[in-house]
Amino acid sequence: MQIHRRLLRHAVVRLPVREIARREGCSERAVKYSLARARRRMRALLTDGD
Repeated sequence: MQIHRRLLRHAVVRLPVREIARREGCSERAVKYSLARARRRMRALLTDGD
């Protein structure tokens, strides 16, 4: 999944949004949007059992 790949690149590999956008050939806005969406999904998954 593209969203998870972006989240891993940003959070684990520590690539800045600008570099992710450059590598994927998309806008920084698109990367920021998908990172926010991935964070919401991960938060929901992690708190679902509480």
